[in-house]
Amino acid sequence: MRADEDAKSDPASGPLMDVQDLAFVRHALALKHEVRQGWRRAGITRPESVADHTWGVSLLVLLASRGSDDATARQALEMAILHDVAEAITGDRVPGEYVDRAAKLAAEDEALRTMLAGVSPATRAHVRALLDELEAQDSAAARLVKAADKAEMGLMADLYEHAGRAPAAALAEFRDSAKRGVRGSAFAAFWQ
Repeated sequence: MRADEDAKSDPASGPLMDVQDLAFVRHALALKHEVRQGWRRAGITRPESVADHTWGVSLLVLLASRGSDDATARQALEMAILHDVAEAITGDRVPGEYVDRAAKLAAEDEALRTMLAGVSPATRAHVRALLDELEAQDSAAARLVKAADKAEMGLMADLYEHAGRAPAAALAEFRDSAKRGVRGSAFAAFWQ
């Protein structure tokens, strides 16, 4: 490989990211301060942020996709990182805070449009394609991320209970949802 080809493939050696994309990053960083509302409803003080949750989902996807081909593993990890990104604008909305799923998705789509307004066309297309595929659930990568999203929630319910931050009864709905969401996935054994 020639030195100039090596420089192009090494993200640390040069600007592979368009400076326009920083606007999207700045929006997304708000996830660090967006609290997961379901935990708050369950009586958890100082619950995880959406960014904390995204990290947990990403870690589960990373570990569960080790046997996958590189393209599928990368796609799943990218989807995991982006799966709740619109909540940087919409906030973490739980059932009962929106009329129906279609209304929630419309709000998230509008938020994503805002977040992607100033980014490079390539980034906009890439992010949109990943999130559209995740929503459609028509690939192994998308199904893995959806299951990891539920698994992380179940693991957090366990963590909150074992840390004495909430009684088991307050966390039952989260565990039940997690168990349903991981059926047939790499995470199903977590709650057998």
